[in-house]
Amino acid sequence: MKAARLAEIFDVSLFDANLALLILRGRWTPERSPKRFPRTCRWLDQCFHRPRNSEIKLEALDELLRTCGVEPIRIEGAWIDRYYMDIVASYLNVGDTYATTLLLDHEEQRWRLTSWGDFYEANEHRATA
Repeated sequence: MKAARLAEIFDVSLFDANLALLILRGRWTPERSPKRFPRTCRWLDQCFHRPRNSEIKLEALDELLRTCGVEPIRIEGAWIDRYYMDIVASYLNVGDTYATTLLLDHEEQRWRLTSWGDFYEANEHRATA
């Protein structure tokens, strides 16, 4: 994944796109920049238990890339673990099913640059029922 591609997809500066890559790679956390990530830092301050790193990354990326929230992709009958249950992925909502976005595949623990609609269609077979 390249910063220029992220900047183009999310219509952000190259600086913000590079910061997004640092977050994705675990080299930067929102706590290091509370003025840049006020919403994420407030959320973290309210948590009794620290959320999973993947959740923190998703929230910080949502704030940084100015998307419309973090959404789950559930597939009935699929099973990831006791935490995610049937949530096979989480993605940054950009408002269109087939618009490119950042998506985290929970089963493979892999970040993808794809649309959530394409991901869902390609992964409907994960149901075990």
